[in-house]
Amino acid sequence: MNFSNESRLGQILEKVLDLCKMNLLWLLGCLPIVTAGASITALFYTANCYRQGEGSVAKNFWNGFKNNFFQATVIWLLILLAMAGALASAVILMGFPEVIQKFGLGILAAILVLLLIFTSMVFPLLSRNRWKLATLASDSLLFAIAFLPKTLKVLGVELLPIALLLLLPRGLLFIMLLWGILGVAWQAYVICGIWDSTFAMWIHGDNDPKR
Repeated sequence: MNFSNESRLGQILEKVLDLCKMNLLWLLGCLPIVTAGASITALFYTANCYRQGEGSVAKNFWNGFKNNFFQATVIWLLILLAMAGALASAVILMGFPEVIQKFGLGILAAILVLLLIFTSMVFPLLSRNRWKLATLASDSLLFAIAFLPKTLKVLGVELLPIALLLLLPRGLLFIMLLWGILGVAWQAYVICGIWDSTFAMWIHGDNDPKR
């Protein structure tokens, strides 16, 4: 059996190994929770470079991490702050009458959905270009809404491990192990593929998602 890089099997094994490297780098970058945003952005940057056949995994990850560190970290901290605020609000609502609880929780649910959409969009977008923070925040939501079918595909990819856990609860350890080894990098690789043509059109052509 031929395991060389020229064989189909060799190419698959090489890609799996590279995804494992990306996943490990992402995991290490997330260990200080405060740097998780930069690590996520670097993962998307690396996955996109990998799809284009540019550079090495480690070098690309480091470049993506350091070049986007400030913006990605600020965004990540704001996301964490918003999540903490939503959780605190939910706890406070428990002390109100049921009608107010339902109304308030409904509003919080809508806010969390928007936050999920924003989070799924902002880091891939940041990994492709240099942005001002205000422009990045607004364009992330505009992109997500303007290209809703693709946004839904991205959300499907991101929520896949949760769906697998719900469908296959007995496979908890296997699913966690799989995602811990290469699953997150695979998600980034697929998501970059979903957005490739859209981002290329926007960056090299009409750069206003509102048009």
